[in-house]
Amino acid sequence: MKTKKYDIIVHDTRPDFDRACESAYKQALYIFKINEDGHCEHKDYKDDFLRTNSSINVQFITYISRGYQQTYKFQIWMEKEDLEDE
Repeated sequence: MKTKKYDIIVHDTRPDFDRACESAYKQALYIFKINEDGHCEHKDYKDDFLRTNSSINVQFITYISRGYQQTYKFQIWMEKEDLEDE
């Protein structure tokens, strides 16, 4: 089971892919309302996506460099592992 996918755009003044990935991941935590204990508090997902069987996915899509402006695009979603299949 997967959540809806969200587009994340990260802008920076220097090319730093690791930093852009970290920024996209932090935005995913915010969007899905993941608390400091790793629990999802998002009203649409909190009952189905538990900390023990869910993952946050951050997928890199594209990179654009225009002068001093670097733009990275990612897609994020949460995915639930079906524990009954194991």
